[in-house]
Amino acid sequence: MRLFLILALCCFALAKSQIIGYYPGIGQPIQPIQPIQPIQPIQPVQPVGQGYPRFEAYAGEYPYQVAIQVDGHAHCGGTLISKKHVLTAAHCTHDWILQRKDKTTIKVIVGTNDLNNGGTVMNVARVSQHPQFRWYGPDVPILKHDVAVIRLTEEITESDTVKPISLPAANSEIAANTRLILTGFGATYAGGPSSSVLRHIYLYVTDHNTCSINWLNRGKITTDHLCATLAPGYGACNGDSGGPLVLEDKSTVVGIVSEGIGLGHGCGSGWPDLFTKVSHHLEFINGELALTN
Repeated sequence: MRLFLILALCCFALAKSQIIGYYPGIGQPIQPIQPIQPIQPIQPVQPVGQGYPRFEAYAGEYPYQVAIQVDGHAHCGGTLISKKHVLTAAHCTHDWILQRKDKTTIKVIVGTNDLNNGGTVMNVARVSQHPQFRWYGPDVPILKHDVAVIRLTEEITESDTVKPISLPAANSEIAANTRLILTGFGATYAGGPSSSVLRHIYLYVTDHNTCSINWLNRGKITTDHLCATLAPGYGACNGDSGGPLVLEDKSTVVGIVSEGIGLGHGCGSGWPDLFTKVSHHLEFINGELALTN
């Protein structure tokens, strides 16, 4: 039994981690940490009879969901939180700020569940990330304060397919085992291309202690994180970063897709995905909403 535990811990420590949904074709960090490569090539998890189950959303089902594109390519997801503001992950915007990216090359697509059919393209006026966000480094094994706000050049026109979602109360918490909805245009298998069709799945909140143990090989998670999972084969994937995790009644956004533990299996490893807890970052978010220039 002791030998089994030692071997299990060793395998856990060698597991490959990934940023969920950071589209690899959009530019890389200047000095990325090189993950330990598994002996076998990464393969998508294949639940029996299901493949990677991500179910298609119908038109107008999630009117707050947006797609963020850079230079015409899929990049990240986001959430409409006002007629002029989009909530996303700071790791999605990190390179733009670092490289002083021309904002005319960044587009936000609203109002569609199919990027090949419909939707409105919005231009970007301002990109702000949380002042305490830091990219990976020796003292940053896990992303913290992974939140950014994008301001559009003009207000969206509300309709059945375009509508902001509410923010949670400050410092509010979500009980373990609460069922939430994750949506995104992310890949349906690890390393695959982003989907042109919006998809959704249910995830359940993982209690903080269990999540902390699962992430122990990477570093310490904090109460500013929210963890959620379901089973192997279910979860966020490439292209979902920055997208919304919302209450089951679709009234409130509670999380922002941040990171996942691949464990050599790519997306849907069965280990909790890590989300930025929106309720713990309202001072920054509301500050951005209040800006007029």
